[in-house]
Amino acid sequence: MIVIGFLCETATSIRNNVMRLDALNRKADAAVPNQLNFQTPATAIMEKIVDLHHDLMFFIIAIVVFVSWMLGRMLYFYNSENTATPRVAFAHHTVLEII
Repeated sequence: MIVIGFLCETATSIRNNVMRLDALNRKADAAVPNQLNFQTPATAIMEKIVDLHHDLMFFIIAIVVFVSWMLGRMLYFYNSENTATPRVAFAHHTVLEII
């Protein structure tokens, strides 16, 4: 009887520990293979870090799109095959260079 009672108490404590760990895992997400985003934040500081990441990515993407657009226009308009006469609008303006 004592052995059966001990095994029941041990099984109950193991079950309680597993339930605690399950609740902890639900709060603090775990990484998965080939994950693209951050894990679910478990603290307020990590939430702020994720927000900062999203804000920075917005501006980085905007800058990359703008620079890519400018490079594309430059390649299109200043291509020698695209224009009948080569553009010689670039004069080395020494006064402008000094200013």
